[in-house]
Amino acid sequence: MVYETTTKLNWEKVKKKAIDHFGKELGLTEVKNEGTCLDFEGGGGFVNIYFCIQENDEKKVELTTREWDRQVKSFMGKI
Repeated sequence: MVYETTTKLNWEKVKKKAIDHFGKELGLTEVKNEGTCLDFEGGGGFVNIYFCIQENDEKKVELTTREWDRQVKSFMGKI
């Protein structure tokens, strides 16, 4: 499933919250941390996070997941 949300946070804050949520709280393994992309794997699924700033300065976060939908929705509420 693919989800998208906007945030007022900068990438560093989104990344820290993602590492805390998916890595520390849920125990997923961080497999990619490059630029504004962050990927986790574990439990038979994955979470991919992409951050970009739109032309109108809106900050967009796109999350792609398999098996972690409920946890992704919870994370979106945190950012």
